[in-house]
Amino acid sequence: MKNEKKIKILFLGTLTSDEQNKIFLFKGIRPAPADIVQKYLIDGFIEDDRVEEIYFLGSPRISAYPNNKILKVKDEKWTIKKGKVDSLGYFNFPIIGFKEREIKLIKKAKKWVQNQKNSEIYAIIYSMHSPFLAAIKAIKEINPEIKTLLIVPDLPQYMGEFNFIKKILKKLDMIRINKLLSYIDKYALYTKYMAEYLNLQDNWIVFEGLMDTDKISLESFKKVKKNVCVYAGSLDKKYAIGTLIEAFSKIDNAELHLYGKKSEADILINEYKNIKNIKYMGILSQEEIFKVMKDARLLVNPRPSSLELTKYSCPSKTFEYIASGTPVVMNKLAGLPEEYYPYIYFFEEEDVNGFRKKIKDILSKTDEELYDFAKNGKIFLKEYKNNIYQAKKILDFITREDKNNEKK
Repeated sequence: MKNEKKIKILFLGTLTSDEQNKIFLFKGIRPAPADIVQKYLIDGFIEDDRVEEIYFLGSPRISAYPNNKILKVKDEKWTIKKGKVDSLGYFNFPIIGFKEREIKLIKKAKKWVQNQKNSEIYAIIYSMHSPFLAAIKAIKEINPEIKTLLIVPDLPQYMGEFNFIKKILKKLDMIRINKLLSYIDKYALYTKYMAEYLNLQDNWIVFEGLMDTDKISLESFKKVKKNVCVYAGSLDKKYAIGTLIEAFSKIDNAELHLYGKKSEADILINEYKNIKNIKYMGILSQEEIFKVMKDARLLVNPRPSSLELTKYSCPSKTFEYIASGTPVVMNKLAGLPEEYYPYIYFFEEEDVNGFRKKIKDILSKTDEELYDFAKNGKIFLKEYKNNIYQAKKILDFITREDKNNEKK
């Protein structure tokens, strides 16, 4: 690689500083898994000899008022080795905050591009967010030679529940997004089904996530003292959290610890307050929740396979779960690549009895059996899904001139 021309990367995303995350946690705002993926990617790009400089330009995405208290997100700057991070603040108010982010992103992106003389620039965007795409349009108009790649972790129309007004706004935003996609050259999709949905031909690869190499450690065997099972994520009932809680009400020798948004937890706690082995544990930072997962006996994800959105998402928590070294049980979701199957336990039936039977069966295994099963998953992630491997895969694809399809 030493003889290859050096490149510069403009990375548009939502990376949030540790200090900002502490503020969000204090206000009950759960850290976004997407931020972790972006941080891992930056670390991976930095390790690639082809990369001369990375400029990460972004702005945190949190729910607008009234879903969150009115919050002035501040501007922040910091560095990660040869990467420079410029996180733009805004007032967290509907429509106004959205537009403020876009104006600031466009201005900063244009300024950075105009300062790059005789440089080979590649722009990478994380998520189909119209302010990011508008910034891409602006820099493409300055320099049409810039090559662009869009990472699509989710389709916007499947992200969250919308009331009547929000549905109208989302439809209008999608019309705009579809027009802005004309400035995207290549795509990295979280599932193969997205290609069909977006009518893509041969300009895409599957990129379902990654893990930081340093975070995947192969610890020696240790005995787990208690049957604590953990779910960390959205506590929305559409994800079958209620079914999972009812299943645990029929398991005498285990506890279910739930981590997630307080407002969602309050609804669950009120409905299932008489079930003694269910505990809501609050919202933790990514580092704290990872330690919790490592110390658990089983990690659970009850998301139903019947949900349409499972075709268009690969749950990022699957990576964190497997990397923790604790066994994982979940439903077989359409967006999960088959190469992960040997390292995950799956529910055979997606109801209370099916959950109960499978969880009891797994918990009846010896600590040695569970350790060996989970260890194989960590080895798989460490070798094939680490951030350096996955970042190289993206760079190889975006810098390649031809557009032959790679679906691996």
